[in-house]
Amino acid sequence: PHELVAERFERHVHGQKIHPKSRYPFNADPRVIVHALDFFNRQALSAILIGNRETWGQGHATQATLLLLRHAFKDLGLERVEARQLLSNPSSIRVHEKCGFRTEGVLRRAALKEGALRDINLMACLREEFVAAWSSFESSSSPTAK
Repeated sequence: PHELVAERFERHVHGQKIHPKSRYPFNADPRVIVHALDFFNRQALSAILIGNRETWGQGHATQATLLLLRHAFKDLGLERVEARQLLSNPSSIRVHEKCGFRTEGVLRRAALKEGALRDINLMACLREEFVAAWSSFESSSSPTAK
């Protein structure tokens, strides 16, 4: 089932069926994933990585996260998507906030990074929070909005 979800997402993103005005540069090496799927409770955990540091700060993470959320809520029928990042990563926190995520808490000393246990920020986005973020994204992406 996880492979099927990944394949559907790849077709969805690379076919650009998500947003006809997409500015998403697929050469930015984004890796987005919905995992730990819990269809009974209609929730999942998401993750994003843009490995090419030269493309950071250009809005690619925000757009990729919005596309991932649209897939999770529209295609998979989820109601809640979680994200976790190091508490010391304000850029990732800000990206998720722009996409409708809200901080729910801190997992203290939950991740080993560079030889030390670090705190993890726990965030979640509910379907209705995403709808507001997507509407804002669509209006800012339209040619007339620029």
